[in-house]
Amino acid sequence: MPLINEEMDTAPSVMSFLRQRVICSNLVFMSLVWFTVNYNFILIGFSLKYFPGNLYTNAYAMSLSEVLAYLVSGMIYTKFGMRGTFISFSVLSAIAGFFMVVSLNSGETG
Repeated sequence: MPLINEEMDTAPSVMSFLRQRVICSNLVFMSLVWFTVNYNFILIGFSLKYFPGNLYTNAYAMSLSEVLAYLVSGMIYTKFGMRGTFISFSVLSAIAGFFMVVSLNSGETG
């Protein structure tokens, strides 16, 4: 029977991580980002019936794009890393949002 070593390192507790200011602020920020993204995704799903076109075709396109995003995201993450992926897709989302606003405003005949 092996002897128990009194000087064995124990795994750090969750509280030891939460006491660090940087980790705690990162946790709060990433939780807010996660909540915002999920909330928007759910709202898009709820408002899918108001998109122009067939409801079932729109739902199929949304599901297909989600599956493709899951497949491609792993490859992009391994190539660019966490920070590069986050920054590049945040910029891409901002550009797409800008073009959506511009196209909606240009479609109004007032």
